[in-house]
Amino acid sequence: MLNRLLIAALAAAPAAVWADTVTMQNGDRLSGRIVSFDGETLTLSGPYAEELALPWAEVERLESDEPLYLQTTDGRTLRGTLSTDSDGQVVLEQADNPELIRLAPTAVAGFGQQPPAPEETDSTATPLELSGAVNFGLSHAEGNTDTEAYFLDGSLTSRRDRHRIIFATEANYEEDNDVRTENEVIGSATYDYFVSPKWYLNNSLQLEHDEFEELDLRTTVGLGAGYQFADSATTKGSAEFGLGYVYNNYTEGESDDNPAARWAFNFETVVFAALTFFHEHEALINLDFVDGTLVDTRTGLRIPLTEHLNGALQLDIDYDGDPAPGAEYTDREVVVTLGYSF
Repeated sequence: MLNRLLIAALAAAPAAVWADTVTMQNGDRLSGRIVSFDGETLTLSGPYAEELALPWAEVERLESDEPLYLQTTDGRTLRGTLSTDSDGQVVLEQADNPELIRLAPTAVAGFGQQPPAPEETDSTATPLELSGAVNFGLSHAEGNTDTEAYFLDGSLTSRRDRHRIIFATEANYEEDNDVRTENEVIGSATYDYFVSPKWYLNNSLQLEHDEFEELDLRTTVGLGAGYQFADSATTKGSAEFGLGYVYNNYTEGESDDNPAARWAFNFETVVFAALTFFHEHEALINLDFVDGTLVDTRTGLRIPLTEHLNGALQLDIDYDGDPAPGAEYTDREVVVTLGYSF
């Protein structure tokens, strides 16, 4: 009933003012202003009625007095006055082109008073950036002593917009005369959220097992901030600071835990031709017992062999201010590795 009243109101509208006309298949001739067509429904407005939705299948003819924006199904946008011919085709008349454009109704995606909004695409989204490296080293000696040593480390960095995730792992294994003398595994995950181009919030998780430190599992969590002071093709550097918590589960003796202040530094730069110097360290200062501070450092030189392969010579120094009974305070190791990076 309401729909019939709206149609009656539009049919009675003065054609001189509301000059767009729509003729329905039942003979009703409506005057108003064409608002839009979405491929199924034609929307018409008039002086005495709110917008009226008309099924396109029931429209016999239409004629617009003012130019409309028309979008075709193949993505073109045209502008001009619209009408339909006796064959049911949509006819577009452009002000700057005397040639009429005739379109089958199935070729019309829609039309209206406003230009179609541009489709959202992923072209403006920041692409995902992935980088990583895997390094492997080994040594074997026979004679007065038979020794074998293996070293493996790797990292994967994912970056998009303000988000950066870093996974890293390291493993050291050594035997002397068939007796195991080193067995250490470390894994970590870090999430950084950049609040500005250089400053970021940081949280991290690290798990470590060291048989000869009698360390069954050390779990370290950290929360803080970082500053990316360099990030170019030749130089990268960052510094981080914050608070952490360390939980030590020993194979012998009681477990312990403590809060810690955390400081970390990472830096690498090309020093000559393609030769790269790198240094990284992390310090966890025991806030309950300062002598229990932990410091890990990695310093070395890396040289590319091919586009993705490289060789490296590095010095690893690990310091534990409160080692297990019988363990040393400081571990030093020189490692030669062959690596793959991308």
